[in-house]
Amino acid sequence: MKKCPDCTREVAAPVAVCPFCGHRFFDAQPAPPEDAAPADPLAATQLSQPAIRPPPVAPRPGSHMVVMGEASRQPIPLTGKWGPWPWLLPLITVGAVVAIALLRAQPFPTELLEAPAATDLWPCDGAPRCVVAYLAPWDDASQGSLAALEAVRGQQSDALSVAVIVGAGERSRVEQMADAIGPDTFLDVEGAVLARLSADTVPMWFIVDGDGNVVEKVEGTYLPVERHLGALGLRP
Repeated sequence: MKKCPDCTREVAAPVAVCPFCGHRFFDAQPAPPEDAAPADPLAATQLSQPAIRPPPVAPRPGSHMVVMGEASRQPIPLTGKWGPWPWLLPLITVGAVVAIALLRAQPFPTELLEAPAATDLWPCDGAPRCVVAYLAPWDDASQGSLAALEAVRGQQSDALSVAVIVGAGERSRVEQMADAIGPDTFLDVEGAVLARLSADTVPMWFIVDGDGNVVEKVEGTYLPVERHLGALGLRP
């Protein structure tokens, strides 16, 4: 039973309209209990399903990428349209600079040379640039380099000096060849200069700067002579 708020008479509970005065009952629907399942079936499905993470992004074939953890799965390319060269070129440049610096820091070991006469002076001292030819008496290529040597000597000036070393052979033959070549020729009978400069072939041509450091090595003698002058950085 319930009481009508207008006529205050008691009516049956299921009655929606009071039979005495016509009052309409608008009772609020009771709230569902807290432990009741949600009315939305889709919501119930969402609550029951485990969280699904998106699959990781696979790198494209031939690409280099870095995946930045769970927060970002977009690939970050390490190479652009120019390939890996933007990364490799600085490393190659640094390696070349270091190699050149090491070569330039190698002084020519004049202390290992033997002068035919006590008054002979090393011709490269004080010269901005010097070409040093190393020949051996037993080597046919060294014997065939005498014409190229004369052409190089013809380039001598205030800016260029030329020296000759004969070595790595029997003393008698070394001295004989040195006498035939003439002035500014020094001896290295034991081949100590070649060993110090990590050279293992003859003939060998060394370019020495004004500080007495070896800046370039040219193995062998090129023919014709004009080609050899070009290899030494000289103009025919």
